[in-house]
Amino acid sequence: FGSFFKNGYAVANMAYRLVDKGTAPAAIEDVRCALIYIIKNAKELNINPNKIVIMGGSAGGHLALMGGLLANNTIFDSNCNFDGTIKVAAIINKYGVADLEPLKDWKSAKNWLGIKSDNSKFIKSVSPINYVYPTSPPVFIVHGTADPIVPFRQSLLLFNKLKENGVVTQIISIEGGLHGKFTKEQNKHIQNELWNFLNDLNLK
Repeated sequence: FGSFFKNGYAVANMAYRLVDKGTAPAAIEDVRCALIYIIKNAKELNINPNKIVIMGGSAGGHLALMGGLLANNTIFDSNCNFDGTIKVAAIINKYGVADLEPLKDWKSAKNWLGIKSDNSKFIKSVSPINYVYPTSPPVFIVHGTADPIVPFRQSLLLFNKLKENGVVTQIISIEGGLHGKFTKEQNKHIQNELWNFLNDLNLK
């Protein structure tokens, strides 16, 4: 997180229940609780609640999308009730799943969905792409075109949905990139583009 510190950001590392401790939507509930905690305690934490950026890679990318795109939708907030406004300033999604529907037979997805792996309505409810609206926060996307775990198409679908809704977005396609295993040069390119994206949003 060094680059964030150097750019004047505070960093909170969110923990969430893994599948052995709780199937879906446990992880989403935990991320929402962490986000709500940060917003409710912003003054004590000395942070600006209007400039929160939520970021994650892989499963964390999916959760960052869910946490931010849900906004004031309280469907997964039963553990942490909050009457105020929940709105992040930006989302950084690194090769996360956007739509679980076409991946529901994937082993990792089936394990996480648990007994609800055949419930189409539930699967849609935990898929970030279904919470994209014109009011959604800006989204920065990174994905390797040869990702063997989360298909690159997932990020293309999300990017197109964001564009259709007029949401500020950018996708960094890493040609031949795998599941986050990028080269030093590729990571440097990602960092440069990320900071250009965030700085254009005037979040400092």
